[in-house]
Amino acid sequence: MSEQSVIVPLPMQLKDEKKYSDVVDILDYYENEVEDIYAKAGVIKKPAKVPNAPQPALIEGQSSLPDQPSAHFNKVDENDHMKVISVPFGGDQLTRVRFAGAKDLQAGSHTSKERLDHCSPFVSELFHTKMSYLQV
Repeated sequence: MSEQSVIVPLPMQLKDEKKYSDVVDILDYYENEVEDIYAKAGVIKKPAKVPNAPQPALIEGQSSLPDQPSAHFNKVDENDHMKVISVPFGGDQLTRVRFAGAKDLQAGSHTSKERLDHCSPFVSELFHTKMSYLQV
């Protein structure tokens, strides 16, 4: 609380939050952006790219569990070069639920980056409430 937060606006993605496959794409993009930002800042060292790395499985048509239990904790991975990084993401209640659901869907992945471990926690921002308050 004694230090000022650094807020980095990320580019808007033309994806549909109603589709979990699009939400996973958004969070995967954010994982890569977070990795690039911390690598450029010298906080982490980005590993070399692995050629012909397997692509994550498609999740089209799947839904998350009701309470998204796997979205609220991260597995310990000693081989994770970003294990000290956890970036909170905010949005309205729909965005928070969709992000948590997408993370829950990816919980069985092999690497922390595929599990979207560095994009958490997801917090509700009450900008709709603020807009309603200002209108009144």
